[in-house]
Parts: sequence; C-alpha cells; structure tokens
Amino acid sequence: MKVSLIVPAYNEELAIRPVIEEYYPYVDELIVVDDGSSDKTYEIASQLSDDKVKVYQHERNQGKVGALLTGVQRSSGDILVFTDADCTYPARYIPFFIEELQKGADLVLGSRMIESHNIPLFNRLGNAIFSTLATYISGKNILDGQTGMRAFKRSMFDSLHVQAKGLEFETKMTVRAAKLGYIIEEIPIEYRERVGTSKLHPIRDGYRMLRALLSIAWHETSPLAK
Repeated sequence: MKVSLIVPAYNEELAIRPVIEEYYPYVDELIVVDDGSSDKTYEIASQLSDDKVKVYQHERNQGKVGALLTGVQRSSGDILVFTDADCTYPARYIPFFIEELQKGADLVLGSRMIESHNIPLFNRLGNAIFSTLATYISGKNILDGQTGMRAFKRSMFDSLHVQAKGLEFETKMTVRAAKLGYIIEEIPIEYRERVGTSKLHPIRDGYRMLRALLSIAWHETSPLAK
C-alpha cells in the first residue's frame, strides 16, 4: 500500500524543513500545501521538493481544512496520513499507524498521551471535554478526537463528506467515522513543544468544535453501517 503524508502549512518557515526531513523516510509521498503564507514557508519547502516531496501553494489563505483537502486531492496513496507543520508530532510512529491499518482499522489516531504537558493547560482542558462529548455522541471510547496526527484509508475519507472550516475538522471527522461504523484505533504518542507561533484560537475554535459535535448529535442520531 502506498502511503501519502499531507502537511498543511501556514507561516511555518522555522519548522517546515525539519518536518519534511523527519518524515521523509517513513512515507512514499510527502505533500506540503502552503496555505498562502507570508513568510518563506513555500520557498523552503520547494527547495526540498523531488520525486517524493511535492509542494503546492494557495495564492490566498484558505484555512487548514482547505489545505488538507488540496493535499488529499493531489495525493495518490491508498493510505493517507495527516500531520502538522510545527514539529509537534514525531514521525517515528508512522509504522505503528500503518500496522494498525493493515490489521483492519479504518482510522488510526495519535493520542497525545506522552509529554502532553506541551499542550497548553487551557487546550488540554478543552481536549478532555470534547473527547468526552465525542465518546458520548459516537458510542466509541475516544481519548483524543482532536489530534492532528492521524492515518486512514482513502476509501473511508472519501465517504465521510466532512464539512468544516477550521480546527473542528479533526473532531468532526473522528465522530462521523465512529457514527458510520468505521473501526478506530488510538496509539499513544509523544507531543512535542511546537516550533513557531500557534495558529489556534481557543475560544473561537472551541466554539466551532462544540457546534460540530452538537450538529452530529442532532442530525446523526444512530450509527450507520458501512
């Protein structure tokens, strides 16, 4: 199975090179989508492009979801992996993600259980609340439904039709997959201190996550078979 990594990047000139270099040995295709950065993110990523590393650029900022969807559309792998461009997620877990998918999982989440103190306290509290809500709504025990590091089968992603604008995308994707009966596994991973400035807006993004979860709870009241 061909593995494609998708890295959405917005003003990550300090981190994009080490992210590409770290993940390079673990995947068959590495796609960076520069989301209209105003710094040198695109230039640095382009310097590393080759037959494996492919770099695309949005002329204007479309948000993380737009960058992820561009990456999915441009990818050719049977397995897709999402990660962030800020050096927080270690690449060494990729083989374990692939192993779980080969064993039958449809979606594998990297649950940020190791060095989780690198997540700001307010964000940790939000993650705990939203994961609890996700567990209740989906009927599946979910420890970290918001994680940005995840691997999944392309066929599953194509059937989800997740509608989201921001960081609620990950939460909604996780819960929809659970509600639709897909097999979800979680792997404890290390979460490192980010390089550069965070793009997270806790209040705004937290509100969007809550709305996304409530929307799924109201409009998808029973699990559906695949």
